[in-house]
Amino acid sequence: MTVLGPIFGIIACIVASPRLLKFQASVNATAVILNYPLTLVWLIVTNDQPIYIALITLLWFNKICISYFGAKVRQHLINPGFCKNASKIEERFNTYSQVIMEHKAGVKVGMTPAERAASLVSSGPPPVGTDSDEELMNEDDTSYGIIPKERLFKNDDKSQL
Repeated sequence: MTVLGPIFGIIACIVASPRLLKFQASVNATAVILNYPLTLVWLIVTNDQPIYIALITLLWFNKICISYFGAKVRQHLINPGFCKNASKIEERFNTYSQVIMEHKAGVKVGMTPAERAASLVSSGPPPVGTDSDEELMNEDDTSYGIIPKERLFKNDDKSQL
């Protein structure tokens, strides 16, 4: 396992294959769960030199870090637009919630910052989770390149699902 992991990792990086990266993660997980703990136990039982125990411990943490970053790379290879879409969604949500809060508080265009603050404070805390289904249905659901399943099939084709 300790030899196959790096070999598959190098090959996966060269060909940019999420499937090989996933296999490498499985090999690393086997090494972290099985090989390294058994080796550490054996080194402690045989009272081996502390440098070897420290080396196995460092290798153990190294495999954990490689698995963490390998999962991020694998996710990026599967969906390259994830980070961009996540930031767009967060920005859109923050803008939407700010506009709704200001609208419900009675904030008008041309108010001074002090008037806006007083109006927002007097309106109380913003409500959470009050979007109606109608508001959500009017949202453009294809703006992130994701097309809902309902739009892919005609009404008569839905029975085949």
